[in-house]
Amino acid sequence: MRMCKDQPLYLINIMRNKNYKSTYLVVLFCILSVNIKCQVTIGSGIAPASDALLDLKEFADGKSTKGLLLPRVNLLSYVSPSPLSRHVEGMMVYNNTSDKGICVDDGIKWKNLDLPKGFTSGQFLVLDQELKPTWTIVSIPLAQENRYSLIESKSIQINNGLTFLSDNTSWLQLGDIFSVVPNHVKNRIAITIQTIAMKEYKSNNNSGWISYSGAIFANGVAKDSRIGRLVYESHNSAEVFQIETLHFVLENLPLSEQKMKVAYKRRNSMNSGGQALYIGTRGTNNSLNNFVTKSIISYQYYEDRTSPSQ
Repeated sequence: MRMCKDQPLYLINIMRNKNYKSTYLVVLFCILSVNIKCQVTIGSGIAPASDALLDLKEFADGKSTKGLLLPRVNLLSYVSPSPLSRHVEGMMVYNNTSDKGICVDDGIKWKNLDLPKGFTSGQFLVLDQELKPTWTIVSIPLAQENRYSLIESKSIQINNGLTFLSDNTSWLQLGDIFSVVPNHVKNRIAITIQTIAMKEYKSNNNSGWISYSGAIFANGVAKDSRIGRLVYESHNSAEVFQIETLHFVLENLPLSEQKMKVAYKRRNSMNSGGQALYIGTRGTNNSLNNFVTKSIISYQYYEDRTSPSQ
């Protein structure tokens, strides 16, 4: 049965009459070739569902003992449309190759609606290079509890700060050297520096910036560094400062005494020629008479005591 937009068109169900098979096929192809807005029922003479363009029904109650047989094609790959000429979104076929299953085209590639079966414990379903779903074994280590123990925790006050008069300076040490002696291969030290970066007072100065770096050294070798920038505006005819907090984490230090130090260097600047940069101290020509600060270096040292020791 076919329901058209303007009026219903009823066909005689001659499908079951063996004498009219050829007539049925001719009528069917004629109906399907007509370019009008219709809904079609195939298999019975009852009206199609209201929301269906094509409704396959064998009996009047809508039930059936038969199914829909999709075109069987041999897809070359999921990324290639072949043997079709191009990818068409919504196209559906039955892939008749070794990867048998119903495939739907999304306009870019084929998607197999049938998931492959895994046969081994520990397998995960992933997409290969051809975007084909496949099972593979992935080794995921078991999560272990944190075995690190706190060995030492200390805070060091710094009485003297640093003064940089020009750009491109060498590293200058902030505070005293402190040491840790690792006893286990797996170790970790977390270091925090709290200080202040301040630009020298200059009247009628322009807007600009000063760039600098802070770093942590172990036995004279720089292990990690951070870059900071102090930015100021022309209307600030006074000291410009900002609070500086650096955090470093070093792991698996060698099993020998590690002498640690914090150091800073001035890198470059804009419109700051001849203006000093102070780290952890105030300048001599300052307007912050009531502002007093001290720098602090604190660290926490941990070891995994289950790891090999010296």
